Amino acid sequence: MNSLLASLPNLLDDVVPDGDDDSQNELVSEWGDVSSLPKELGWDEDFTPLWHDDVATNLGGWQSDAAVGMSGARFVSLTGDVARLERAISSYFLDRASQKGYTEVSPPLVVSRTALEGTSQLPKFEDDLFKIMPESHTCNGEDAFLIPTAEVPLTNMHAGAILEESELPISYCALTPCFRAEAGSYGRDTRGLIRTHQFYKVEMVKITTAETSADEHEKLTRHAQECLEE
Repeated sequence: MNSLLASLPNLLDDVVPDGDDDSQNELVSEWGDVSSLPKELGWDEDFTPLWHDDVATNLGGWQSDAAVGMSGARFVSLTGDVARLERAISSYFLDRASQKGYTEVSPPLVVSRTALEGTSQLPKFEDDLFKIMPESHTCNGEDAFLIPTAEVPLTNMHAGAILEESELPISYCALTPCFRAEAGSYGRDTRGLIRTHQFYKVEMVKITTAETSADEHEKLTRHAQECLEE
C-alpha cells in the first residue's frame, strides 16, 4: 500500500491548465523587456550575446577539462573572478533572503531515503540521485544519498515534529551544492551549468498552514523574483 501511495503524483491546483507538454503552459507573469536590452546596455547593432560558459571561458575562469579529468563528464571548475562572482551572487541572494525574514541554515549534504520520500524525490527520481555505498555510510541504517537540492534537508528540519500554529510560518534559506545524476536528460540542455552533476543553489523554503499556504507561496515567489529584478 505504501509503495502504491508513494507512486501517486502531487495533485495540481485547480488553476493549472490542462496540457500535453510545456508548450501549452500559460504565461501568468513577466518582467522587463528583452528587446530593450541592447539599447539599455549599449550594445552595437551587430553584437551577439554569448552563452555564460563562453563568457566565463573568455575570462579564463571556466576550467571544464580539469574538472572532467578528475571527476568525469558534466563537471566544471570555476576559477578566479568567475569563482568570486559565483560566491558574490550566492552571498547577495542569502543576504537578501535573510533581510526578508528567512533564517539561514547550513544543512547536511547527505540525507536518508526517508527524508527524500518526505519531499517526493523518491521513489520517482531515484535514478537521478547520487547514492552512497552502504559500506561507506548509511543514515541511521537507511540508504544514504547526496542532496539534489537544499529543499530536502530544509523541509526535513521539522520532520515528525508537531508545530504550534503560532510558530508558523517558518522561513528558511540555504546555499548548498546540489548533486544530480540527470539520468533522463541525455541530449538536452547540455551546455554550461544547466545540466552539470554538481552546482550551487540558494534555496528558500516555507513551512506554514494549509490555509495560508497559497499566500506564503506567492510571497516566496515574489521574494525570489525581487532578487533577480534588483
